[in-house]
Amino acid sequence: MASPWYRRPNDPPPFTLARKLDVKNDVGAAALFPWDVDDLKMLWDGQLDDPEHQPAWEAMAARYHGLLALAVADTVVVVSALQDSPKAARRIRLPRKKQNEKVEPVSCVCWALNTRDLFEPLIVYTAGSLIYIFHLKQNKLVGCLLGHGKAITSITTHPRHPYLFCTTSRDGTTRIYDLTRTPIQKPNNPPWSSRDPAPSLAGAAHGLHTTEPEGTGIGRCVAVLVGGRSGGHQAAVLGASFHPTHPLIATCGLDRCVKIWRLPSLEGTMLSREDKPLFSSSVVHKARVMSISWLSQDLLLSHSAPAVMCRDIREPLRDAIEKNNLYEEPGTMQVWRWLGFNRFFPPNQPLTQTILRGCASDYQESASFRVMTSVPLPYPPTSLQCKYFATDTHDPLVLLPVRADVRMLNLSLLQPPPPPPFRLGDFEDADPPGEQGGNGNEGDGGDGGGGVGGKWQPTLGWELSTDFDADENVGGGVEPEDSGIEKGDVQVLEMGLEGRVVVAAAQNIVSIWEMNP
Repeated sequence: MASPWYRRPNDPPPFTLARKLDVKNDVGAAALFPWDVDDLKMLWDGQLDDPEHQPAWEAMAARYHGLLALAVADTVVVVSALQDSPKAARRIRLPRKKQNEKVEPVSCVCWALNTRDLFEPLIVYTAGSLIYIFHLKQNKLVGCLLGHGKAITSITTHPRHPYLFCTTSRDGTTRIYDLTRTPIQKPNNPPWSSRDPAPSLAGAAHGLHTTEPEGTGIGRCVAVLVGGRSGGHQAAVLGASFHPTHPLIATCGLDRCVKIWRLPSLEGTMLSREDKPLFSSSVVHKARVMSISWLSQDLLLSHSAPAVMCRDIREPLRDAIEKNNLYEEPGTMQVWRWLGFNRFFPPNQPLTQTILRGCASDYQESASFRVMTSVPLPYPPTSLQCKYFATDTHDPLVLLPVRADVRMLNLSLLQPPPPPPFRLGDFEDADPPGEQGGNGNEGDGGDGGGGVGGKWQPTLGWELSTDFDADENVGGGVEPEDSGIEKGDVQVLEMGLEGRVVVAAAQNIVSIWEMNP
């Protein structure tokens, strides 16, 4: 039996550029409808997988199969990603309170489900610090929430409980929302001290409810991962990822830190606050960490932006800046293992624990991790985006933008990084690092990997080109009309439908690949 295509790195990928769409404005985010007919066995821990719910679930999965939500300027455009689908496009506009009022562009978008209206999916999208919840069947907004103090940077839905989603923000916090509840109209925060049992009125800056109503419709913030000096992020939080099976959530941010938090209790009416993660490290990456994802029980994937480094490590930073004695290292994509997982979740023990907290060496600067493989990213970067995709029956894949094309990597084929070279002599005899490769080692990584400070390997993985081939059957797809805008670099990536569809957006042009039959 032949191995699947993603385990044959020397064969071309079985994808055809099916069509391109011109959405008139730049695309900021994309999300494919994430569920199919078999996912009811996994969602809600399988509690709804019975003959009573299965027919309605299959009908919903067929009705919304292949839909793609795009954040375009101040709207969300819903189109079909499949070439042969008859589904019509839909445009969802942000509400305007006043005529000619300036509104923020839509920055993030995801899909969700409300347990109280199980078979009608919702589109959750953000603009600035506001969260909007749109009901597709009713064709109207059913929720508008305010919680963050600054712009929202990412949004993600829980993989098993789709009524939960979390948002990260430039205010340094991560907030978790429950769609089965309604917004609070008065703050119900924990007390500030034992001397005063009244709810605190400190507000969003301290990871609490605001003093004004939270919003209208459905949705409520039930937990906050607080930023600050005690253990939280000290700058903007840029990404988050729910653990697929355990009550954990991983975050990453502008402060170069990756953190793993316990998922606080979401029961009761009081807002849950967590300010000390179970793991925190700022040495996994050298620059701001743009995304983080769980690969398995204790394995994670994260990627960073390029890092500004001093040529001479003995020179003070202030002097290096004045002399312009700096260079940039390429960003890196790291696969790393959290070594403390079994310490907090011993085998054959219940997942829910009354008290789950580490010590200072866990939430301040933990060394409880091991880098499994490291890949230098293309430099200079054309985009800081990275898309991770995996299912239970599919090897983990990563999509990377390389100029106007897409590079696809199979993480299971990457090699571990080579051991660092052993340097004889002292620093006086050491050669200074080069500008492009941090340690001057151009050959780091072998086939499929690279050491930190190495160089991107252009032949790594598979390439998906955004150019139509004249001899290629494109299934009726046509190039968009000339809008006067030059061909741009890919900025947004998405993959779904069991790995059969890939989406890439460059400015206002959306390219869609479909797997060959």
